[in-house]
Amino acid sequence: MIYGGMCLIGATDYDIYCIDTISGLLRWKYHTLERVNSSPTIHEATNTVLVGSYDFNLYAIDHVSGTLLWKYPAGSLIKSSPVVFGDLVYFTSFDRYIYCVDARDGQLVWKQFMNANSQGSPIVDDLKAGAFSTESGMSKY
Repeated sequence: MIYGGMCLIGATDYDIYCIDTISGLLRWKYHTLERVNSSPTIHEATNTVLVGSYDFNLYAIDHVSGTLLWKYPAGSLIKSSPVVFGDLVYFTSFDRYIYCVDARDGQLVWKQFMNANSQGSPIVDDLKAGAFSTESGMSKY
């Protein structure tokens, strides 16, 4: 993900990297306890980097300093990339749930059992009457 002059990358060496897009220099890196196959996303209102890890956590990292703001523990590994809609972040986990978490503080809003180990990222459809989330991509039954 490119945001605000930064390239944000999750890696299989358990780190999340922030690289300056002009100089190519490393701005910061954040170490998780497992690999990061999830692509980072941004909550623009707070300029927070959101990314999942195989260590079962969704991380919220300050985009400038690289410091942890909060993390939300899911029930299994997170392979999907999170999706931000308003102040909510949606993601799936191999525990068969789709999660909705407040992007500002990491508090669980709701979670829904899907009966599938998800590898796909959620999608959100506003439909003018409210936000409806679903999952797109591959699921393993």
